[in-house]
Amino acid sequence: MEQALKILFLLQTAEHVRFRKRVALLMAGGAEAEVLAFERKSYPGRMPQCAYGSLGSLEHQSYLKRVGPFLRAVRVIRARAKDNQVIYAFGLDMLLLGWLASAGLRKKLVYEVGDIREVLIGSGVKNRLFRLLERFLIKRTDLLVVTSGAYLDHYFYKVQGLSGINSFVLENKLDRQWFPVYPGGEDRQRAGDYLTIGYYGVLRCKSSWEILKALAEESEGAYRVYLRGISREIDLDQESSSAYIEYGGPYLVPDDLPEVYGRADLVWACYPYQGQKAGNWQWAKTVRFYEACYFQKPLIVQAGTEDSRVVEKYQIGLVINMNAGIKAVVEELQEVTRDDLDRWSGNLRQLPEEIYLYNGEHKELLELIRQSLVD
Repeated sequence: MEQALKILFLLQTAEHVRFRKRVALLMAGGAEAEVLAFERKSYPGRMPQCAYGSLGSLEHQSYLKRVGPFLRAVRVIRARAKDNQVIYAFGLDMLLLGWLASAGLRKKLVYEVGDIREVLIGSGVKNRLFRLLERFLIKRTDLLVVTSGAYLDHYFYKVQGLSGINSFVLENKLDRQWFPVYPGGEDRQRAGDYLTIGYYGVLRCKSSWEILKALAEESEGAYRVYLRGISREIDLDQESSSAYIEYGGPYLVPDDLPEVYGRADLVWACYPYQGQKAGNWQWAKTVRFYEACYFQKPLIVQAGTEDSRVVEKYQIGLVINMNAGIKAVVEELQEVTRDDLDRWSGNLRQLPEEIYLYNGEHKELLELIRQSLVD
């Protein structure tokens, strides 16, 4: 019997859905997991179901203010790293801590990237310094895991100039075992002659919010907006005072997803608007994209994104261009018909499952990690 692979996961926050999902699915594949994470007031979620240790409290603040908590965390990480074969770090800050803590211990390092932060893009001194730090650490990392292949093609290869790095694309898809059997997009019981757009997750895009508010008001309720999640930029209770906008509060993943998506006719899956500046918005794959595909809800996505390529190819929703301005986007949304929804929904029912469901990727990842131990 093959010995379990011992992995120490370093998390920026223990409740983060992607982090928890990765730990759980690698454990399901046979890994023995231990988690160290900072405590934050963040999105609600369950704690990892494995050995867990706190690295202390960390607020949303500048990198400079994190120096103290980070330095205190190094000692804790080093003590636990000794009993594990692999350190799996989510994000550049945790990779740095993992590298510092494991100096001289001959541990394998895995770096997972789910976003390319703004501090890593641009020509300023701070931007160049952070890219230099990342390049330095990646050259000392045994495996780079990215949630979008575009991160490799457009950032790590072109911007960072890295080639020949050991990498693996592991999209933020859904796991079939985490959900009950769900009938798809046929269960929406409309209370009236209107369409509901669902906007879910971390609601931080003010441009999206202005468009959705204008759509609800100008259509006089022909379009309604259903919000679920949290926001640090928008006062959801105050802003959702309209009769055509409902805020249902935070939700748990995966428990509440059938109810959350069951309330929508269309799902707003646009990445936070950043103008025409090249960056993460073009390369990322949004969680709402995978969830909407699973629950067979037509999508609204921003042009020029990775999600838009799939939406256009399979005709499963509407591609908008927020560069055109609020008025133009609202007018385009108001042209959506019931026939459009039926056509998009029908195409979603025919969508290949491998686009939004995992199919053995975590077994592949574990094998790559095992191979690194003997290289």
